Amino acid sequence: MTGSVSLSFRVSAEKAAALDKLANATERPRSWLLEKALESYLETQAWQVAHVEQGAADFRAGRYYDHDVMKEWLLSWGTDNELEPPDESLMVVNRKSRSAADTLVHRRAKSARRK
Repeated sequence: MTGSVSLSFRVSAEKAAALDKLANATERPRSWLLEKALESYLETQAWQVAHVEQGAADFRAGRYYDHDVMKEWLLSWGTDNELEPPDESLMVVNRKSRSAADTLVHRRAKSARRK
């Protein structure tokens, strides 16, 4: 591994034991499994953050659907009268309460990054 660095962190004894069990079962070293796990985690988190940021940008640009439109659609899921997804003609172009909405989007983005 060119340009690799060593990382150190603490885990519970249970996680270490589970890692050892997996390493033995797969005949892979701990370091290989940890690198793969970290790679997967970082990829997933980067995807999520990018999509949250895109959603926030769309919202700030006025590209979003009214809450009631989305609620009606989502509540129809799994029913005999399931609705089609809202089309772009129902998209709201409204910048009222933008600062309050931006705060909500920011909070959700921070929460998503923590998960």
